[in-house]
Amino acid sequence: VFKASFYRSIQRNKQEAKNRSTHIKNHFEYNWEIAAKYNPKYAKYIEGEKNRLGEKSDEFQMSYNLQWMIERGMLIDPDKFEANNLECALNVMDYDMLATHVAGIDVGGSEGGDSTIVTIVEVDWSMPVICETKTDEETGEEIVYTAFNTYIKSWLEIKDLPDYEEQYHIIMEYLSHFKIARTVIDATREKSLADRISANSRCEVIPYVFSPKGKSDLYKHLVAEIGTGRARVPGGESTVHSVEYTKFIQQLSDMQKGYRGAYLTCSHPDVKGAHDDYPDSWALAVWGASFEGDTIQTECKDRKALFRK
Repeated sequence: VFKASFYRSIQRNKQEAKNRSTHIKNHFEYNWEIAAKYNPKYAKYIEGEKNRLGEKSDEFQMSYNLQWMIERGMLIDPDKFEANNLECALNVMDYDMLATHVAGIDVGGSEGGDSTIVTIVEVDWSMPVICETKTDEETGEEIVYTAFNTYIKSWLEIKDLPDYEEQYHIIMEYLSHFKIARTVIDATREKSLADRISANSRCEVIPYVFSPKGKSDLYKHLVAEIGTGRARVPGGESTVHSVEYTKFIQQLSDMQKGYRGAYLTCSHPDVKGAHDDYPDSWALAVWGASFEGDTIQTECKDRKALFRK
């Protein structure tokens, strides 16, 4: 975890003031509560940020409560997660052509034994749980912020199959079981799979590269959606006893978070057999559902292409 010069300067200035080693006060800090007392517009803005990020989220605490998140810790508390994010009346489904869905695909390969995971989430873009309009003070432009509940509908795991040609056919057949409006696919190591899926799908396909900033943005969004309870997971009896759910919860519970400068880092622990395929796939799907897309019926442009070698 990286502590930058800005952090060290603050700590030094605080210590000098405490020791009275200088007559010049060179450190001032005021959290959002102080600023909100004197600026009603700012107070209103903060209420929106609480809804968007979650008041207990790292991003809110760092940005508005002046807390430094510099220690590694768990991405989630498993007990709190299952209490706040599970829908006990819902089970996964293997077919749904009525609701609108977004797919997140984490592409695995032969190295490290990673699986390719496809996570399908349901979203209703016609019913945002937050819809706020703000005016940019500099440009005067109106900015609309929306947030939506998402529900995991299904998982697909492709393991021990490093051949992307074979993976492509399995993925396309699986996606054809749902009305998919958008697919977000990991293009960090292998962009050709994303290109091929895009060429043969009617839905929007977004290749996503796991750069330090890209992965930080992705997981900051997921953490906020988990913290506010908007990212929902099926918790019905048949689901929680499934292999997919067991792996999903295990990998999510094992995930460690930390900070490298302003970037949030999230990864599996450095132990043999640990993976983060399910969380990465879910994070891609939840991010892909965060902005509206085209809800036309999506299917393979050329059904024969699914089986063409």
